[in-house]
Amino acid sequence: MPAVRGRELYRPLETVLAEARGKAALGAKEITLLGQTVNSYHVLEGNRQLRFPELLRRVGEINEIKRIRFESPHPHFLDDDLIAAMAQTPSVCEQMHLPAQSGSDRLLKIMRRGYDAAELLDKAARLRAALPRVEVATDIIVGFPSESDGDFERTLELVAALRPSWSYTFKYSPREGTESAKMTDDVPDEVKEDRLARLNALCDKLTEDALAARLGTVVEALDEQGGFGRTRDGFKVAWKETGAAGRLVKVRITGMSKRVLKGESHER
Repeated sequence: MPAVRGRELYRPLETVLAEARGKAALGAKEITLLGQTVNSYHVLEGNRQLRFPELLRRVGEINEIKRIRFESPHPHFLDDDLIAAMAQTPSVCEQMHLPAQSGSDRLLKIMRRGYDAAELLDKAARLRAALPRVEVATDIIVGFPSESDGDFERTLELVAALRPSWSYTFKYSPREGTESAKMTDDVPDEVKEDRLARLNALCDKLTEDALAARLGTVVEALDEQGGFGRTRDGFKVAWKETGAAGRLVKVRITGMSKRVLKGESHER
């Protein structure tokens, strides 16, 4: 929330690149670009304004870096330039966090999100057209002040249409310093609990479907803990054989738990 965190500041491009090169020199194969609304990044280079898509491309030129992720983006700044940069930069992972928050246009306007449900779905469709293997995650709040049964139904409809592989769901509670904290928290807690349970049932099913679609496939995992890591598109994966962390390992997926793929190392 801008009112809570204050005005955004952007680090110079060369500072970010120097840090990325330093991490690569120490052996890092994957880096994550972090920032509140990270994809709003823009700086001046001479008389030219450089935006987040250019930063992605520049980091992608560091040969030792095999994977690039970024958190936390805002759907408003997911535009065609960013989609093109993701598609054209091989080291950018096929993963996108699109925090929808709600499927109700009325609530999205109150939240000042800067988009409506149709725009969010259109952005997701354009992203998937450019990167067919991309996996989408989202954030959803239930029980925001004045949320009606109809508002909540719009949220369920949005989630069903968006088909996120992972969802981070929350019950609304007032946060000091935000505009919503001045509103009446008028959704009863038992209603919030019921809505959260219904939402989680849908989200869990979508996650289960995404995991099940990987059964029998061979994925590339970056070993983070000796036999445990993540795929390029963001799935956690565990396999039987252990080894040094930092390796890129081919894993054939043979099973799954609630949120983790399971398999065995697979040589070409």
